[in-house]
Amino acid sequence: MNDDSMRCPTCRAVQSWSDTCRRCKTDLRLVRELAEEFEVARRLCLSSINQNRLRAALTNARRCVQLRQNPETLRLLAVCELLNQNWNSARSLLIQLTTDYICE
Repeated sequence: MNDDSMRCPTCRAVQSWSDTCRRCKTDLRLVRELAEEFEVARRLCLSSINQNRLRAALTNARRCVQLRQNPETLRLLAVCELLNQNWNSARSLLIQLTTDYICE
């Protein structure tokens, strides 16, 4: 599955982004809105890091994790915690990453 496709949360059909599932007709507008909101937060986070706006980067990284918690977003949050010198938070995230995602 790539960025141009999505999986229906109801029937698991893989399809291109649309307002309704082609198979089960589930309304997918909310799923699409959340995906778009995640992408905005991710881009803002990366842009803020690039502009040395580290508090804004941390805020957006936390929003990314709220919208989609996975190894990628947890790593992004850990980097932002490190950049903000929040050593204990970064350490906790790295421990979570190794126990939740590497050991499975």
